[in-house]
Amino acid sequence: MPACVYTVVRVAAGLLFATAPLAAQTDTAGTRPTPTVVDRPGSVTVDARGVVFAAPDSSAEIIMRFRMQLLSTGEKADGQPLAFNGQVRRLRVRFGGWLMDPRLTFNLQLSFSRGDQDFADTGFPNIVRDASVSYQATKHLRLTAGQAKLPGNRQRVISSGDLQFAERTIVNLRFNIDRDFLLMGSLRDTVGGKVPVYLTGVVSNGEGRNAGITAAGLAYTGRFEVQPFGAFTRGGDDFEGDIEHEPTPKLALGAVYSKNVNARRTGGQLGATLYAPRTMETFLADALLKYRGFAVYGEYADRSAVNPVTRSTGQPDRAIYVGNGAMVQASYHIRNAQLEPAFRYAVTAPDAVLAGVAGTDRQEQVAFNLTRYLKRHRIRTAAEFGWVNTRNEATLVSTRTYIGRFNIELGI
Repeated sequence: MPACVYTVVRVAAGLLFATAPLAAQTDTAGTRPTPTVVDRPGSVTVDARGVVFAAPDSSAEIIMRFRMQLLSTGEKADGQPLAFNGQVRRLRVRFGGWLMDPRLTFNLQLSFSRGDQDFADTGFPNIVRDASVSYQATKHLRLTAGQAKLPGNRQRVISSGDLQFAERTIVNLRFNIDRDFLLMGSLRDTVGGKVPVYLTGVVSNGEGRNAGITAAGLAYTGRFEVQPFGAFTRGGDDFEGDIEHEPTPKLALGAVYSKNVNARRTGGQLGATLYAPRTMETFLADALLKYRGFAVYGEYADRSAVNPVTRSTGQPDRAIYVGNGAMVQASYHIRNAQLEPAFRYAVTAPDAVLAGVAGTDRQEQVAFNLTRYLKRHRIRTAAEFGWVNTRNEATLVSTRTYIGRFNIELGI
């Protein structure tokens, strides 16, 4: 960090924490408190976690991180001219840490780019992504309340800053359960002291982040995961690609079930508003294998609902995307060059009941990606080329769209 920036941050930290542990004392009249001023400034450091602010009396620790993704995209669809687009795809600031007690932690994440704000479906700038409080009740049990990611498919749970490709797959786009206002219990333990086992249960609104009035009915989600060959190096199950070059094979297997009662949106927590509430059930499964620079990852998704199509006079039909999808992704990390070629294949298949409903076509995705790591996933560039085949199930007409992307990821 440049000296001038480091000085400014230290001064800011001093202002932030100099009066943090104020002890309220009452004057003789008992009319107003007299604070006790701490004359020691707080500390600020920069490490792999981000910018870390610490109170002088060790009463709090706050970690600040930011990241941005600059994305350029070119698309060529059948019968259409070549189109280019450049955008700030993601721009986020995150604060985390603990207050009063290291067991009491918080997570706050804000998003400022249009593509991050779900603007098209909600009609307002959806800035708040995460706002949750957690308490480590026991060594193995963590309780969380607030707005946070649901324990869905692994590619959705992994931060977008730790992905290999600029965007997640079409399977994630169709079936992921995203974020919600929730109460969550997470149990992390081991079998025999060697095999990590994770079990998470959630009760949530079912309407997605920053929802207004909710419909009658909640969402219920559970995820089970096991890592039969032991834990991944440095949390390698939480980022794509084997940049750690696992010396022994590491495997993670996960399964998710979610039921959203009387959902108001086409994707439950995401999508356009339905004309009438519907109950949907989603099953997700994923597997991740890493070994000596090789990484192979796969997902399967299935969603069902009774009477998924909703109608309104004079308006196009809106429906829950019922059907299934699968994806596989493989890569190899070249350690000496910090390069990582990757391949992706994904397919989504709607149920026959959706034939003719706009936006519910069958799709097949093929993509090739090359990532250059400058500082792990925090600073990297990537170039991608591939195509998406789309088939209208009512007319059986197919089209192909070629897609090229170049993105720059920068953050701490």
